Amino acid sequence: MRKYFVNEKFFDKWSPQMAYVLGFWFADGYMRHEKSYRVSFCSKDYDILLLIRKCLNSNHKIVFERKDESKDLIIFSKRLHLKLSELGGIRCKSRKVVFPAVPDSFLPDFIRGYFDGDGSVFFVEYINTKNKKTAY
Repeated sequence: MRKYFVNEKFFDKWSPQMAYVLGFWFADGYMRHEKSYRVSFCSKDYDILLLIRKCLNSNHKIVFERKDESKDLIIFSKRLHLKLSELGGIRCKSRKVVFPAVPDSFLPDFIRGYFDGDGSVFFVEYINTKNKKTAY
């Protein structure tokens, strides 16, 4: 009998919750496969990790081990890891991830999850040094 459980079919079918969790993972998650398959979600906001854990129907622990006060929800699941890979998830994704094929009807949920994970949008106005024109 497993100590921790999770809905391993969570990423199989698009839903608002699935799109949100996927968006959050793309912003603030990671995956590993050394000794075991892991899908992790990181945040300083404990309530968001509780929400994700509830969506995944999981009882995995939320770990408080980081010096920057963030927490990790680490899910041990080969099936979730492989499904996330099918959806475009890769290891060390920060500089090479490609926007996943999200159905239009779930795009707002994906974006909301992404912003809950990474949390900032800003507008920058600057002067182009070559032609002295304002650029955005």
